[in-house]
Amino acid sequence: MADITQGQIYPASECFRQGRGAPCRNQNLGAKLKVKNAVQRFRWIGPGEYLKGAGFIQGENKPSQVAIDAGFWLADSEVTQELWTEIAGTNPSCFKGDLNAPVEQVNWADCKEFLKKLNSRVESLNADLPSDAQWEYACRAGSKGAFAGDLSKLAWYSRTAHGQPKAVKTKQPNAWGLYDMHGNVWEWCRDDIKPPGCRIRKGGSVGSDASNCRAGLIYKDSSVRDNDIGFRILIPAV
Repeated sequence: MADITQGQIYPASECFRQGRGAPCRNQNLGAKLKVKNAVQRFRWIGPGEYLKGAGFIQGENKPSQVAIDAGFWLADSEVTQELWTEIAGTNPSCFKGDLNAPVEQVNWADCKEFLKKLNSRVESLNADLPSDAQWEYACRAGSKGAFAGDLSKLAWYSRTAHGQPKAVKTKQPNAWGLYDMHGNVWEWCRDDIKPPGCRIRKGGSVGSDASNCRAGLIYKDSSVRDNDIGFRILIPAV
């Protein structure tokens, strides 16, 4: 694992150096970011192709093949209240009490401001939100259906949770080691879409039925704050 701490990047293995600068396809690489007591782990997501929109329902666009040309590091969980507080200094969440729960009540602009502060703390990190395509590719982890596996084992959603987001990483991960890609809290993506001010969020939440937790669903919304909306961090390869 690579330790990113106190504004420095410490590559602990050749794998991490390879992931930052080369088109590595190994999906089993990991990295760790530590800010004081808060730790965020990352998984390397190598380049590849996937069927975007697989598992679509009537009225949606038919699936299309999409290529992800460059690999990237993606947080293995949603940003926790602990990490948010260490970087931003406050906790906007509605449901406080468990610092391992995902931060919520954050809109798209709030997330971008958080990432700006994080990047100022860690040299050359260039952290951002994932794009819609990157998010879906990582969520699917090679799967081709609506979900990356058995939804009840992967997700906190309306049939497995009751109204309040749960601590991250308390359900099973997908095949690439990513937790809570389905359910728990919605996750913002970085894409600019029309009309102006509209943003994409993905994955569903504790209040969502299964159809809203599908990997291919694109939920377009104004940049609102709600108690079931959060995000996860992407770090580009270079």
